[in-house]
Amino acid sequence: MNVIQSIRLALQGLTANKLRSGLTMLGIIIGVAAVIALVAVGQGAQASVTQRSRAWAPTCWSSRLGPPSTAGHPRGPPAPKA
Repeated sequence: MNVIQSIRLALQGLTANKLRSGLTMLGIIIGVAAVIALVAVGQGAQASVTQRSRAWAPTCWSSRLGPPSTAGHPRGPPAPKA
């Protein structure tokens, strides 16, 4: 079976089952549209959260690089005296 025969057979199947073909295409279109919409909503929500967190950051958040402090002092407890 060559390519032309395969295409002809596929087109015959589509024309013989018009309702099934139409519903399948409709389902694919709705599914793709739903995925695109959900991705867009997710990116919008992410952008909103990022924008709000950047607005709060100078007043509410502080961060420091390095190991966590111990005993209330950023460099740790004092060394024992000898």
